Amino acid sequence: MKRRGLIALFAGSFIVVLVGVLWIWIDRLVVGGTAVADPSDLQVLGKLNVAFPLILVAGILVIANGWVMLRTGKSNRALAWAVIIVFLVGVFLGFGASR
Repeated sequence: MKRRGLIALFAGSFIVVLVGVLWIWIDRLVVGGTAVADPSDLQVLGKLNVAFPLILVAGILVIANGWVMLRTGKSNRALAWAVIIVFLVGVFLGFGASR
């Protein structure tokens, strides 16, 4: 179980860094372009600015769950379900923004 905790800790860190960099890159790309003048692009940017933080929160919850597994040797089901729910809502909003 401690090995799973270590893997979860590194996976959560990877998610947080990757999504954080993508979020900043996409925001700068959209704001730097002509998308600010188009209302539909602003709507997409707004949905993405909700989806990315939700996925970041899911990554932070994965880090917390990994830390709990390392410390106690047991998995926390409430944290695991929170990760799944928050991640799925973020992905659903991200796909909704791409349509």
